[in-house]
Amino acid sequence: TEIPSGTGPCTDGTYDIETNTTIGNVKIGCNLRIAKNSTVVTLTGPVWVEGNIIFEQGPEIRVSPLQGRFSVQMIADNQSNRTTSSKVDIGNSTEFTGSGHSSSFVMVLSMNNSGELGGAEKAMTIGQSTAGALIAYAGHGIVDIANQIALKSVTGYRIDIGNNSSVTYDSGLANTLFTGGPGGGYEIADWYQE
Repeated sequence: TEIPSGTGPCTDGTYDIETNTTIGNVKIGCNLRIAKNSTVVTLTGPVWVEGNIIFEQGPEIRVSPLQGRFSVQMIADNQSNRTTSSKVDIGNSTEFTGSGHSSSFVMVLSMNNSGELGGAEKAMTIGQSTAGALIAYAGHGIVDIANQIALKSVTGYRIDIGNNSSVTYDSGLANTLFTGGPGGGYEIADWYQE
């Protein structure tokens, strides 16, 4: 499914979710903003956002129980602008929940590459008291982690960590380092925990 920019919910450049919603297997051609405290967004498949992903204070992002041991990805990738777009802003007290299976996570991925190019744009900002089954990935950008956060996994070109925060890598989590040389690539086929 594709929601192109300039149509329907993208007419003002942002797709807003302000009520409990189920979403997945979708490409959104603009920014995505999940607003309102206690809004629950259930993910049934990957979400590709051609812009920024903004989680305002207090929503819960969960993987549908129908996904079983599988994880779901939310990807911010505006291929025409990866220096000032393709960013993720996770507001304070955002909660991430897997499907109920110990191997299920929400992977939030930013393709912003400002940090790798020497810029100061933050690819991903993670607010205070964010917690849960979150895998944060910004392999070409800067990840800014606020105070009092406990995460399962963070990968970034550069990571700035605030006071009293911790990253406790899950021992069975699939490796997020994809190597293959300058011409290499990767495809996410499955996330699991042994």
